[in-house]
Amino acid sequence: MHGPGHQGTSHDPPDTRDVVNPARFQAWTVAWTTLSAVGLVVSLRNMAISPVGAADRWQVGVYGLVLILVAYPSLYVVLWRGMTTLVFEADAVEARTWFATWRGRPYRTLRLAPDAAVILSGYRTLTIRGGPDALRMSVVFWPQEELRRLLALAEARDIPVEYGWKPPFLGETGTRDRGRRPRP
Repeated sequence: MHGPGHQGTSHDPPDTRDVVNPARFQAWTVAWTTLSAVGLVVSLRNMAISPVGAADRWQVGVYGLVLILVAYPSLYVVLWRGMTTLVFEADAVEARTWFATWRGRPYRTLRLAPDAAVILSGYRTLTIRGGPDALRMSVVFWPQEELRRLLALAEARDIPVEYGWKPPFLGETGTRDRGRRPRP
């Protein structure tokens, strides 16, 4: 164990932790927040300038207000529950949703067996198999660069990638479309 300010030496073991998709701000949420704020202002305006008896504008305002107050937080709950941070160790993968991170819950750990594989299947479903156990998660909201990073990391660690669904950035003849590679 090293004290504070330790700079490291050539005798220290290399850091084998690789983090994929850490919890962070997503740029598209700015557009969603702006659209929701405009909808909220328009809904409140319709309700404020219309007399209670004027059903058309008042109802549009109420429906818009309810829709925004339900849809806006719901999307964030789905996003934070669906987004998963992966930490690749030398012999294991740890996974934790952003919601679990926010709540302080521990990582789920999957030991990587010799037949480990990263499997993209269905519509943006990611499974990391490590022997009889597996981690399964949705990658619908994952930024494209994080999915690329995951695939590159699997390739660098000689973990085969199986494609039942191919990410759009790989195109029809993706360079990683090799199916399962035998482990040495």
